Amino acid sequence: MRLSHYSGDYANTIVSYENLVANNTTQSVLQPLCLALKAGALFKTGNHKLAAYLFSKAYAMSAAKRVSNYLGFSWSVKRSEDKKII
Repeated sequence: MRLSHYSGDYANTIVSYENLVANNTTQSVLQPLCLALKAGALFKTGNHKLAAYLFSKAYAMSAAKRVSNYLGFSWSVKRSEDKKII
């Protein structure tokens, strides 16, 4: 997922998350890290509302990369738009 994300293949990042992580019930720090990668890919593809929601979930799931998840959430929320629940 990281390779796809950082090479700019955001569609593959999202698909990889759904195929490899979404149904995995193992509790580890990798769950929120992968969720944040998906959120970043969604942000880059223009789905800012869902990206903000997923960044907030990743923030709440773990202290790992909490600042990064907060910043991702902050960038995803457009201040000029109404902040309605998804």
